[in-house]
Amino acid sequence: MNAKTIGMCLLGLFVAVSAGPAHAATETVGGITYTYDIYSGAAYLGNSGSSPAIDRNTAGTIVTPTTLGGVPVTSIGPGAFWYCSNLTSIVVSEGVRYIGDYAFSFCAGITNLTIASTVTSDPAGIFRGLDSLRTLTLPRSCLTWAQSSGYPGVDYTLPAAVAAQITSVTLCGNQWTEIPKQTFARFYSLKSITIPAEVTNIESYAFAYCTNLETVTFAEPSSLRTIGEAAFTGCSKLRAISLPDSVTNIETAAFANNVSLGSVRLGTGLA
Repeated sequence: MNAKTIGMCLLGLFVAVSAGPAHAATETVGGITYTYDIYSGAAYLGNSGSSPAIDRNTAGTIVTPTTLGGVPVTSIGPGAFWYCSNLTSIVVSEGVRYIGDYAFSFCAGITNLTIASTVTSDPAGIFRGLDSLRTLTLPRSCLTWAQSSGYPGVDYTLPAAVAAQITSVTLCGNQWTEIPKQTFARFYSLKSITIPAEVTNIESYAFAYCTNLETVTFAEPSSLRTIGEAAFTGCSKLRAISLPDSVTNIETAAFANNVSLGSVRLGTGLA
């Protein structure tokens, strides 16, 4: 059984669970025709998961519509853009709250995926098969992939090969109160990161072995208090870092094995 067949079986499982009464409609926005349902006064891209949201051969950039059928788009169904391999960029517009499992899986041509700060769901499998992904924008809600799944057989992982090629990550929204353990470890191509002002704790190994990381910026006014054990260990291209005054605790080996690091500015919280 090949990867696509396995993936289709998994998608079918989630479709069977999530599908409701079908009242599909279509509307063309920006030259792209979208299939959608309307439930409780809001639009749901992809006919409740039972059909794709767009033609699989659609090429170029998708910016999901903010309204369809005269109502706001708040949901993207399971597999809505599954195997749309000619797309180069997917931007989930602000206002979307739910993204279904495998919504973007195997969009092998996309180099950019932007997930709106309003998204509160944590879909499985959305990063599978994103072989060309280079830039990623995501809210705090979409982070189960960085941790172990509590649901055997459900894919909440960010494949290592995908993580290794991402050059830019933007952390959007105001829910980033911590960077969880190992979240961006071994993002080997990541060049820079801005830590949101709301973050109070960068947990252990959060950016470990990001071997191309050159710049770490802390948004102001920073709330950061703790930099965890080995949080930035092995970031061999990081040359300088200026810590905000709010930092009061740096744990063991936070900047270990950073062979190029020549300057660390300690804020007043560590003076």
